[in-house]
Amino acid sequence: GGPGRQYLYFLSRKNNMMRYKGIDARDVFMADLISVRPDFSYLEIGVGIGGTIDLLRKKHIVYYGIDIAQKTIDYLKGLYGSDDRFKLICCDVCSLEVDLKKKFDVIFSADTLEHVYSAENFFVFIARHLKTGGTAYVAYPNESAEKHHGILWFKTKQELMEKIELSGLRIESLERIEPSMWHSMIKNIFWKTPRSFFLRKTKAQPQVC
Repeated sequence: GGPGRQYLYFLSRKNNMMRYKGIDARDVFMADLISVRPDFSYLEIGVGIGGTIDLLRKKHIVYYGIDIAQKTIDYLKGLYGSDDRFKLICCDVCSLEVDLKKKFDVIFSADTLEHVYSAENFFVFIARHLKTGGTAYVAYPNESAEKHHGILWFKTKQELMEKIELSGLRIESLERIEPSMWHSMIKNIFWKTPRSFFLRKTKAQPQVC
């Protein structure tokens, strides 16, 4: 789990993949943030373990979920493939050749931007697939060069804003969320310290198929 992410309950294994049974904080945040309307179409970039699908599956919506990991897409198709409302596609959003041939009312992504190799292409992909008047929500941890667990981060807010505006998107709101002292203390004690005993330091790489 990355910054701001918490998992509850237990793990289960299916098709040699681990899945968190419980609530992922990022999925709850996105589900609360996004207005769900049956006449809207939705695109999620970086479906992960399918947490937002679980939260949205009872809604009567058109949903496309994409991820760069083929195993992830295959696994989620096994769970949701029988539901025609959900389309799951493996693709690289940073490839300028990718075109889903569809535009969406809402595009959202959480904890994905920091793993891509081109912020410019990431936002161009969003601009290409967003309807006129549509809204995109992007949330990600912008940690320091020493601490970040992905490959992409921004030194300044202006740098990020320029990447977005160059794609043709207009920024409606740019928010920064800081963890409380209590949250940081709990995270250090129960997540970072135990995790450091099991993981060795490796150089971050872009996510690939």
